[in-house]
Amino acid sequence: MESPQHSLEQALGRFAQLVHRDPALAEEWRVSRAEFFGEGSSRAASDELAQRRHLEWFVLERHSASLLGTPGDRLIDVWRALHKGPEREELGEVEHALFASFSGVFEVGDVRPGVGAWLRDVAGFGEFALSEPGGSAGLHAGDLLVGRLFPIGGGVHHASRASGLFQNPRLREALEADLARVRENGGPKILRLAAPELESMFWGAGRVEVSEDPVGDARKLLTDGGVSQVETSAILRRLGAAPFDPSRLVIGAADTLGEILSELAFDTEVDLAAARSVLTHAWAALASRAPGAAQRASTAAQPQAKSPAKSPSAAEARDDEAVRRAAVDAFAAGRASGQDLEQLFAELESSLELGREGGDEDPGQAPDFPGVVGAMIEEFRWELEAGGDPKADEHAAALGEFARFAEPIGWFEEVDAQALLRYCAFWVPEQGRFESPEGVRAMLDGLEEFCAWADDAHGLDIGQSFASRLEGLRSNLPRIVMLNRAFEAPAPNPDDPGELYEVRAKEASRVTLASLQGNETVVDVDAALYAGLAPQDRLRARIALDGTTSVYCVYPAEAAGLLTR
Repeated sequence: MESPQHSLEQALGRFAQLVHRDPALAEEWRVSRAEFFGEGSSRAASDELAQRRHLEWFVLERHSASLLGTPGDRLIDVWRALHKGPEREELGEVEHALFASFSGVFEVGDVRPGVGAWLRDVAGFGEFALSEPGGSAGLHAGDLLVGRLFPIGGGVHHASRASGLFQNPRLREALEADLARVRENGGPKILRLAAPELESMFWGAGRVEVSEDPVGDARKLLTDGGVSQVETSAILRRLGAAPFDPSRLVIGAADTLGEILSELAFDTEVDLAAARSVLTHAWAALASRAPGAAQRASTAAQPQAKSPAKSPSAAEARDDEAVRRAAVDAFAAGRASGQDLEQLFAELESSLELGREGGDEDPGQAPDFPGVVGAMIEEFRWELEAGGDPKADEHAAALGEFARFAEPIGWFEEVDAQALLRYCAFWVPEQGRFESPEGVRAMLDGLEEFCAWADDAHGLDIGQSFASRLEGLRSNLPRIVMLNRAFEAPAPNPDDPGELYEVRAKEASRVTLASLQGNETVVDVDAALYAGLAPQDRLRARIALDGTTSVYCVYPAEAAGLLTR
C-alpha cells in the first residue's frame, strides 16, 4: 500500500458513499449517531475526527438490520466494483487492512523517531508494531494511543488518523488498575473494548447531565422493558448494597452492574446500552445515600503511605477527609457531565497531592492468535490447562484456522451458528489448509468443545444451535476437503468466481446440476471429482455455452441456504 492513510481514507469514503445512497442504510447511519455518541449529544457535529471514528465503527463493526450484517461485509462486492485501473492492484491490501483492523487502548513502548513504535494492548495483552514515519516524534513511552489500528503488511500497523493520544500517566495507571479489578473479580483475562465504549471513556461521548431522579429513571426504563415491579425493586436494592467507585473507567464489567446487565440481556427486552448508562447514574445516586458512603469514597481515594513521618492530628485528619471527599465528588460530577478525562485526573491528582513510585511492569506475553475470537481461543486453552485437560493444546491448535477466519469479527457475541457454518462449509473448503480427514475431524472436535465452553463461560448459546449441523459436517466435511485436493481446479479468476450449483444426480460419468434458480443441466466433470461427489453437494463452477464446465471448489450439503460472494 503506497500511502496507507490516503488509501484508507479513499476506501472508507467510498463505503460512506454507498451507505448514503441506500435510504434504509442512510437512516440507520442517522440513528447510529445516538448509539455511538449518546442520546442528545451534539459534540460530534463539529468534530471531524469524531465523525471519522463513527464511520469506522459503523462500516466495520455495527450490525445493520437492513443488510443482516455489517455494512462493510455486505457492501464489499459493490465497493470493489468502484475501484478501477491501478486502484485494483492494491485492492487486496486495502481490503485486508480494513477488515482485519481493530480498536483498543494501546500503551506506547519503545519509540523509534521517524520509524514508529511498539504498542501494548492494555486490555488484550497483544503487542503491535506501529509504522508512523512522520508522526513518531510526538510519541513517548507510557503514552496511551486510543483508537483503531490497521494492519498494512510486514507485521506493522497504521493508526487511524482519528486516534487519540493521551499523555497523562495518572490516566494510564487508573485504567490498568480498573482492568486488573475486572480480571480479579472473575472477568475475562482478555477484554474487548468496543469503539462506542472508547468514545465514552476517553472523549466523553454519551455522558449527559444526570437527571434529578436517576433512580426513578432506572425504575421506569426497567418496567418499560418488561421487568416486573418486584424484580425492578430487587435490582435497585442490589445496586444500592454494592460499593460504587466513581474513579473506575470500566463500569458494568465483572461487577454488580455487569451481572445485572447479563441477566437483562437474556430475560428481558430492555435496551442494554440505555440500561448501562441509566443504571450507572442510579447506582451512583443510591451509593451516595447509603450510610457511610462519603467515608468509603474518601478512604478508597487515599493512597497507601509507605512510611508516614508522623500520625496526623484529629483536626488534620478531618481536614484531609473533607478535601478528599470534595475532590472525589468533583471527579464523579465531572465524569458524569462528560468533562475531559485527562483534565479530571490532573485535577484529582492535584487536589489529593497523589504521587506514585512506579516500577517496570511485566506487560505479559502477546497471545498467539490475533483478534477477539483468537484471544478467546487462547483463554479457552488456558482454562482447559487449569482444569488439567490433557488435550488443551490439541483442541486450541485445531482452532487456529477458525481464528484466521474470525479475525474480522469485532464482538465475540457475533460468533453464532451461522458464522460457524460459514467457516466449516465455505472457508475450510476454499482455503484448502487441512491435509487429512483426521485433521478435519480434530478441528470439528475442538470447535464443539470451544462452543460448549463459550456457552458456559460467556453466556452464549451457540453449542446447541450448531450441534444439529455438526453431525452432517462430521460425515461430509472430511470427504469434501479431500475431494478438493483430489481434482485439479482451474486458476482462480477474481473477476469471475463462478456460480453455485447443487449436485442433483450422478449417472454414467455425468452429473446433473441445479442452479440457485432451480434450472437443471447435465455436465461432464473431472473423473476424480466425479468419483467423490455425492447428491446435495455444492459446486462453485462456470458452465460455458458449449457445456464445458470449470469447477473451482466443492462444498458440503450443509452449505445450503448460506449466501456467498
